[in-house]
Amino acid sequence: MKRQYVFLFIFLIVSGALSGQDCTARFTYSIINKIKNSVMIKFTSTMKGSAKYLWDFGDGINSDLQHPVHTYIITSKKDFTVTLKVTSGGCSDKETQTLSFSDEDCSAAFTYEVIKSDKNSADVRFTVSEPVPSASYRWSFGDGKGTKKMNPTHRYKVSGEKKFTVKLTVKAGSCEDKKVQVITLKTSEPEPAPEPTPEPAPTEICTADFIYEAISIAPSRATVRFTSKMGDASKYEWSFGDGKNSTDKNPVHVYVIIAKKVFEVTLSVVKSGCTDKKTKTITIGETGEVAKVECSADFSFEIKKYQGNGGVVQFTSAMTGASSYKWDFGDGHTSMDKNPSNVFDLSKTRIYTVTLEVKKDTCTDKKTKKVEFPGDMESPGEKKSECTAEFSYTIIRQDNTKGLVQFASGLADSLAVFDWDFGDGIKSAKKNPVHTYDITSKQQFQAVLKVTKGGCSDTQKQLIDFKKGLCTAEFTVKIVYNDGNKARVEVTCKASTPDADFTCNFGDGTISKEWNPVHTYNIALKKKYTITLRVRKGDCDDQSEQGISF
Repeated sequence: MKRQYVFLFIFLIVSGALSGQDCTARFTYSIINKIKNSVMIKFTSTMKGSAKYLWDFGDGINSDLQHPVHTYIITSKKDFTVTLKVTSGGCSDKETQTLSFSDEDCSAAFTYEVIKSDKNSADVRFTVSEPVPSASYRWSFGDGKGTKKMNPTHRYKVSGEKKFTVKLTVKAGSCEDKKVQVITLKTSEPEPAPEPTPEPAPTEICTADFIYEAISIAPSRATVRFTSKMGDASKYEWSFGDGKNSTDKNPVHVYVIIAKKVFEVTLSVVKSGCTDKKTKTITIGETGEVAKVECSADFSFEIKKYQGNGGVVQFTSAMTGASSYKWDFGDGHTSMDKNPSNVFDLSKTRIYTVTLEVKKDTCTDKKTKKVEFPGDMESPGEKKSECTAEFSYTIIRQDNTKGLVQFASGLADSLAVFDWDFGDGIKSAKKNPVHTYDITSKQQFQAVLKVTKGGCSDTQKQLIDFKKGLCTAEFTVKIVYNDGNKARVEVTCKASTPDADFTCNFGDGTISKEWNPVHTYNIALKKKYTITLRVRKGDCDDQSEQGISF
């Protein structure tokens, strides 16, 4: 990739070493992301210690964070003068740098996907990773043919396995980039579609459980957000215990605290003839502080499919907003996901004991249930499959560019042949491989496992979805300053993209929309707070909480 950014540095240093104190307004910056006409920049102040920061990004936007992230909109103006002013005691210093951006940007990186195949041909779709509408494209497919389309589909005449060298040349203004990639195509007779496995009917139709949190507090008043755990009911009826009601799905209610401080809140839900009701008691202090939300480790599960010696089960936690989820499936497998799936080995037993432990602030809860597969495992009439391609996966680690995934085959037989296709052009013959995905331009991949043993062959597919990880609400909190009266904290978001929608509630009535915000508490009034982070991007919505004490 060839990017043509020009950064001109103009330093204006104003020294103000007053009262013997030292402050320096030096800063650096780096590009986090560039999409079409916008550039996301992370600015980093080199100043150490306590100080006040005032950033002027040169486009009318300011910030008082130490290390802000800012997005520039590149239209007709491409030069921006950035100024940082640092003040510490009687010392003040200022630095100015000019950033210049060029809209000439081109990349010939591309991906490909086999969308159709038979014994004599393969249809391949090619997709440019960073498209530029005004650029020109020239493809050479390696079989004597080519095209000038941006994202073409090409049919290769091939029988068996063959390699092709694909070349792409991209030009945009004075920018030119080339990419060469060798692809391997393997054609075969199409496999018959597997017979659908009937899914068992759900055991529960409606559940009226809910959670709540204080979103602002004041003397004699508290604003509380209620969130239903059931997302698809036809009717919601809330009674807040103070004579007020609501029919909203997730209402926000203001309590006025005069004499009564304990309220019975009731939610009733209706769906397809099913009606359920849940009542919880909430306590609100004289200062408007709502008592800590309880935590519950209850969960449900559904047997999605079982074939031969493998059984696939989907687990769903009844609690949202926990700081951690710890699953023990009773077969040596574990997971930290909120709603994981697991492949059980039915050749050993058809009954497994599954345990979920959840944590939220200082609250810890644990729940154990038995998962029982139907059928007599000792029955002589039961036909054991020689091979099954059932598998599970766990996203071990994810950031803005890479996703590390652990795959686990549900087949205990080590003599079988395993053929993994991770959906990104990479394959493996290991039984339980670990694979790293490049999720810079694509967040969903179709993973395929084919298992062969003797005359038995089975194939299974699963969609590996990294989109939810793009708005993960995990975060850490660091106290950077505390003098007994005021305390400053830094919130650092984990595994999230800076261009998501962030809402950080510090628990003292202050809310920030910044990525990695910094906040100062007045700890002379209160020593303990709950920080709530909510992250949203597209259809992804995640939330978590942490308590902090001074």
